[in-house]
Amino acid sequence: MSALPEAFPYWNFCYNTVWLLLPKAAHLQCAGELLRHAVYWGEHQALTRLLEGGVDANFGCAAALRYAILKRDTKSIDILVQFGVDVNVSNGALLREAILYLKRGCYDMVVYLVQKGALCTYRVLETAAKDEGLFRMLLSYMVDPNYNEVLCAAAAGPHKDLITEIVQREGVNVKYRESMPLRQAARKGTAETVQLLIDLGCDIHSRNNEALAWAALGGNVDTMRLLLDHGADASAMNGRALRKAVSHHMWKDPEVVKLLIQSQKTTAPPHTQIAGIDEALITAAQCGDLNVIRVLLDDGAADPEASDNRALRVAAAFGERALVSLLLDRATYIHTQPERVALLRQLVEESDGPSREGVEHAAFAGWVELETFLRETPYVDPFNREP
Repeated sequence: MSALPEAFPYWNFCYNTVWLLLPKAAHLQCAGELLRHAVYWGEHQALTRLLEGGVDANFGCAAALRYAILKRDTKSIDILVQFGVDVNVSNGALLREAILYLKRGCYDMVVYLVQKGALCTYRVLETAAKDEGLFRMLLSYMVDPNYNEVLCAAAAGPHKDLITEIVQREGVNVKYRESMPLRQAARKGTAETVQLLIDLGCDIHSRNNEALAWAALGGNVDTMRLLLDHGADASAMNGRALRKAVSHHMWKDPEVVKLLIQSQKTTAPPHTQIAGIDEALITAAQCGDLNVIRVLLDDGAADPEASDNRALRVAAAFGERALVSLLLDRATYIHTQPERVALLRQLVEESDGPSREGVEHAAFAGWVELETFLRETPYVDPFNREP
């Protein structure tokens, strides 16, 4: 009998039984689960016995280290490192998680991980940019850093004095990588740091006004207003900023979309279509946010029938019933219930079969004729059409 289950006396019966039934490969997977539980509950003796008993430390090592870090359990980390666990597992993600999830000012765990071999990369610096003290401390552990990259990382934070200090170092160029510090500040920093970088010489038009697109992706309305006031072009690259604003799933702020549409209306000739508006509508249909969709339709005059009713097809595929009804209501050539049914019938036929959501749409909207048609048509999974 293996010594591994004995690490948890109160689980002996269950795991001894499993141990006898499972082959060796599954054995190790089960052992990895035990390893994670040992760290989670702070069972240092059990953890040591598991590793001494032959458990490969690579099974569940990322989860085990994550538990130890968040619990600030240096003893468990010592044991894991002693048996060969790499603190840089997951490409250094654990050090970044420690910075994100531990309370501000708790530098001891971050320092401890660095002393155990965790690498201070520029991504780690970027994660620490909100906390100037932590940023400076991590920077002190880096050997011969590239201060242009350090500037890019610092731009993700709000500390103007830190940015100014880095810029004053010999060899630092604010236009490094086509004004990368400005794009970083536009997405993750503040309007004040963006203004500082513009004053220091960053080009807001670099890479086709990409800083505005990054600000839209981050949902930073104040930064977007600042960039637009300095002449950023919202129509660049066929309205890339608008498409970025619509594509972000983490937040839903119609104000960002309104701002970009209004900017294009102000600068473009009268009766000019908003750049990227129809593509933005199709993208927004995947997210199903009715407030953003209404802004695109009302303020931006997006065409719900563009690209052969692509937005409607996407909304139906993603099961957005309310959005399907809204797009049908805005279609200029659909006036009666039979016309709605005829259009949906056509969409179903052209998609090689109905979707499960299609039946739900029909029942929800009272489209009895379409519901009957869908139920009588064999189902074809639109994401797996192989026979």
